[in-house]
Amino acid sequence: GTALRVPTDVTLAAGTGADLAVAARQRCDEGFDVLKLKVGTDAAGDLERVRAVRAAVGPQVRLRLDANQGWTPREAVRVIRGVEDAGLDVELVEQPVARWDLDGMAWVADRVDVPILADEAVFGVRDLVAVIRRRAADLVNVKLAKCGGLRPARTLLELAREHGMGTLVGSMMESQVGVGAAASLAAAYRTSAVSDLDAAWWLAWSPVRGGLRYEGATVVLPDAPGLGITAVTETKIQHRG
Repeated sequence: GTALRVPTDVTLAAGTGADLAVAARQRCDEGFDVLKLKVGTDAAGDLERVRAVRAAVGPQVRLRLDANQGWTPREAVRVIRGVEDAGLDVELVEQPVARWDLDGMAWVADRVDVPILADEAVFGVRDLVAVIRRRAADLVNVKLAKCGGLRPARTLLELAREHGMGTLVGSMMESQVGVGAAASLAAAYRTSAVSDLDAAWWLAWSPVRGGLRYEGATVVLPDAPGLGITAVTETKIQHRG
């Protein structure tokens, strides 16, 4: 790809509604307009957490939820329908139920309007084929650390696209090295949703010289060969904009 700028969301860690509201306002002040809210640790209070964040950031900011397999199918439907009925405008819900419970995820997807994003349920091609066959999700989160590298990641993106699934490229808790590779993939392959590439943004300093940097909600790739990394360093190099 030729693009050097890739937009990303940013994660709000699980917490109380009040804590999440404060964090959400801070992230927006730092330039982010797509927030991923971690839920799933307390289904009974998740709706109020989403409500608190939406009230804090207003209607223009996009919200997505990541349950990290934390709900049962019935809890997922109850929370997501609550979000829908409250008009909280959630863009998608990531991995609402256990990764192995594709029937449960399909049951959820069939009963809610908010799109369902498969994450832990999809490591490789066989997993994605199973999700497609069961119609268990509307989108897939492709991560290099899950699938094993750029070539299988490309296969997953192409397979999802051919079957009408939405796509985004995600990251684990990686440095500029891993996120740089994922961002390069996102730059080369158009995805249907803003990618999840904030992992290296959280680092206080970069372990390498060169590589990507962040400008607000944008991953800026270097105009250089490969990932643009020139050395590993023990010197603390600031990496934000």
